[in-house]
Amino acid sequence: MAKDPVNTQIDFDKIDPRAHRRVLRFINAANSPEDLLVAPNDRRVVDEEQEHIDFEEHAPDQRQVLAPDQAAAIIEARDRVSPVQGFAHLKDAIAVNPALAGLLLLRG
Repeated sequence: MAKDPVNTQIDFDKIDPRAHRRVLRFINAANSPEDLLVAPNDRRVVDEEQEHIDFEEHAPDQRQVLAPDQAAAIIEARDRVSPVQGFAHLKDAIAVNPALAGLLLLRG
């Protein structure tokens, strides 16, 4: 049983591989800390034309996943690990910031 080194009580062997890949893609695809501030499913449409096509009156609130300084630290650590590939395993990212374990609990 692979336990994480920062004691977030996560058994990495029990994480669905699809969820593991989804969270790693979210972290590794970030170009700037701002990309990590909001959960991917909560991002608002920024194209005004697209905004007017969608007739939804009230957009749901965006959930802030991380604080700006935490996001910047994750980007820096990811780039130190590998500027091209990023983190290879979720436990490496969670070791930088245990708050990332909360991403496993977010549901679309």
